[in-house]
Amino acid sequence: MSRPRILLAIPNTLSTRNLLRTDVLPLLKAEAERVILVAPFADEPGFRAEFVTDNVVAYPMAPYRPRVRERFLHSAIYNLYLGGSTSGSLQLFLDRWGDNHPYLGPLRRFVTRRALSHLAFLSPWLERAFVETGAAGGYAAMLTRERPDVAVFSRLFFCDEIPLMRAAARAGIPTVGIVASWDNLTNKGALVPRMDRLIVWNETMRREAERYHRYRSDEVAVTGAPHHDQVFAPREPLAPREAFFRELGLDPAKRLITYAGEDPIIAPDAPRYVELIDRFIREGRLATPCQLLVRPHPQDDARRFDRVRQLPSVVFDLPGRPSARYWMDMTQRDLRHLYETLRHSDLIVNVTSTIVVDAAFFDTPSICIGFAYTTPRGFYNSPLRFYDMDHYRCVMEAGATTLVRSEEELLVAINRYLADPGLESEGRRRIARQIAQFDDGRCGWRTAGAILEAARPRVPRLEVGAARNTAGRGSAT
Repeated sequence: MSRPRILLAIPNTLSTRNLLRTDVLPLLKAEAERVILVAPFADEPGFRAEFVTDNVVAYPMAPYRPRVRERFLHSAIYNLYLGGSTSGSLQLFLDRWGDNHPYLGPLRRFVTRRALSHLAFLSPWLERAFVETGAAGGYAAMLTRERPDVAVFSRLFFCDEIPLMRAAARAGIPTVGIVASWDNLTNKGALVPRMDRLIVWNETMRREAERYHRYRSDEVAVTGAPHHDQVFAPREPLAPREAFFRELGLDPAKRLITYAGEDPIIAPDAPRYVELIDRFIREGRLATPCQLLVRPHPQDDARRFDRVRQLPSVVFDLPGRPSARYWMDMTQRDLRHLYETLRHSDLIVNVTSTIVVDAAFFDTPSICIGFAYTTPRGFYNSPLRFYDMDHYRCVMEAGATTLVRSEEELLVAINRYLADPGLESEGRRRIARQIAQFDDGRCGWRTAGAILEAARPRVPRLEVGAARNTAGRGSAT
């Protein structure tokens, strides 16, 4: 039987990290006749040198510029979805919009929750119209030439992949959607176009796919996140504390607090938080001598932190490398550096970031900030709203972190963890098990196996071996 031809849509550098710089791409190359990459940076020399070798080819992905009709259809689909049995996160978004629009807000909430809930029968028709009548980006000729047996998508929600999704659906090519992160199925709205199969990290996400997106259990493969293999079975051991501190110019005699940044929309006051922690350090208000490592989010504009870079207690660490068109591009070395940071930090401070889960893999304590300086008053505009979202509520319910609502609470929490880093350790283990699910270093194998199974369902899938669902402290020594 012939070997399959596999198309991978790589719309951003997060997908590059998750699929191309893990075991997924090498395993697919070994099993497939041809791997077809479609990416916005397909013509960049660095991308081609790293990935376009042997039986791998690359085609450019154009930006998606939806027409008025497409925007209307997507808006109608989204609002009908919002009127159904959707996640608490999306209901929170609706309530926030209503709270910030005192005249139209009550009307929209009434229409969405009372009227649109009776029109759900229109959704399949609208979704079909969205797929069949929208632009397909000129991908038809490429699909005819390359003849992929499966098309794999890795961003999914109203993004640059949409025209290629349409083209694949119209050509009758089986589709697989890899859900990029643990929050996507509850935060992003309707998944349109619908994929034939989904690949998710854990059983919680499988249940979300069934409940909120109408997938059957047998249409969802639970594989773990391929990039988590770097935590539990790293290709290279993480640097020891002494080498890590030396690389960043840190003082080995002091404890390390790391402020991990978030998207500026989520944490507009990040520089103020950094100044506050620096003041705690300088004024001697912490229980032991400390230093502060500031690591902005890859999506953030580093210039936002210009005024705090020269503070006496602060060391600045910018993740990744610039990409021509998208977020900072994280290499395997950058990912390893992130995990070294989490392993060797004594404490992580953040605003509702995935970094809390990543830190839990290493049993590193974390604090979540729930107060703000510049946002409008009220719950729906404060950082506290993020901790009520479905995905983050499980972190709070696991007891994996501490939420602080004022400067004084932040100071108390920092000193509490400096005095006893083992506090909430069991909660961190719980959330690590729930989110990672697998700690055997074979998530990339399972992901590749699920893709190959979709490409050739009559051929035995790639053997991935037994998996242990016992994620705990990261193995990097």
